[in-house]
Amino acid sequence: MALGDSITAGVNVVAPADGGYRRKLSALLTAHDYHVVFVGSRNDFSAGLAQPWHEGWPGYVIKAYPSAPIGQLSGQIAAGAISMDKPDVILLMIGTNDLLRAQAGYAGYSEPAAERNMGALLNEIFAAKPDVRVIVAGIVDSPRLTQCSVDQFDTGSSLCGPSAGGLPALVKRFQARGKSIWLASGMNRALPRTAAYFPDGLHPDDAGYDAMAQVWFRAFQSSLGSPAQVAALTAHHAAQTTAQPAIANAAASLHANAAQPNSKSH
Repeated sequence: MALGDSITAGVNVVAPADGGYRRKLSALLTAHDYHVVFVGSRNDFSAGLAQPWHEGWPGYVIKAYPSAPIGQLSGQIAAGAISMDKPDVILLMIGTNDLLRAQAGYAGYSEPAAERNMGALLNEIFAAKPDVRVIVAGIVDSPRLTQCSVDQFDTGSSLCGPSAGGLPALVKRFQARGKSIWLASGMNRALPRTAAYFPDGLHPDDAGYDAMAQVWFRAFQSSLGSPAQVAALTAHHAAQTTAQPAIANAAASLHANAAQPNSKSH
């Protein structure tokens, strides 16, 4: 299950939206003999994909605050998706919209709050399915964000100020609790911070999404092992078809035709 915001959905402002990083990642997995099924309640932004299902929610944050209310993954979205689809593996990437609101000065939003809220979201995910495997990626280096805030969230860099350790420290805390969780490191440098790769300053172009897919694929291999090992952990989904989508297991829901994102958030 690919879980996140519009970059997970695959929003693309210069070409038809064909799944973003999910398109290239699917091709890489297939080429290396991994047999996975993407699941989720949405199939938008996925033109031409054989497995279009995802949980990418344009504009959403990890947790919303009254100063700038918006949809959030925490709560009904994440828990509902896991309850319905029972994924074996979740690819989690969220935080850009939280940092955009922090940068704009909205009360409640900050980089430390984003880290805390990511921890709370992970608690919800593991409460919903204790044996799920989670690969967490940092956010990409979108030019509309300050680079130091991206690095603080993704790596724990203290260039912007005091840091609680970022996503690496968060992942280690969950690993210490015995959870199956890994970090897809390097997403903050996966693609150059330029207009060529971020035409709207926020969303990658096709080349950028392809670079993201390489980071996800390396993390998938190093975290979950060989195709045979992955097949063993997903064996209970073997009877599913691509029309009823395990990485992510479900038919389209009421959310499948959700509204397109606005130009200010992803």
